[in-house]
Amino acid sequence: MIDNGCDGVSKLINYAVNNVLHAGSYRGATARIYRGNDEELVHVFVDMADGNREVMIIVSRNPADTLFNYYTSASSENILECNYGGK
Repeated sequence: MIDNGCDGVSKLINYAVNNVLHAGSYRGATARIYRGNDEELVHVFVDMADGNREVMIIVSRNPADTLFNYYTSASSENILECNYGGK
């Protein structure tokens, strides 16, 4: 999913909204996708009817290092930003 860029991440957002946040819809979402050598992180801000929610999905053998790299990465080459309308 993540390899397909913003289109693939929209499916991941829909999954998170329905199965993690237990909501059927949202007004909009913004995602930041971090890709390292052997790690990926999707940081999503979801605008819902009852307020904003924040979800992080980490795919890594060492999640602590991935979080550190995400917050300290100076290279914009590793970051992809996506905006979505509601569902």
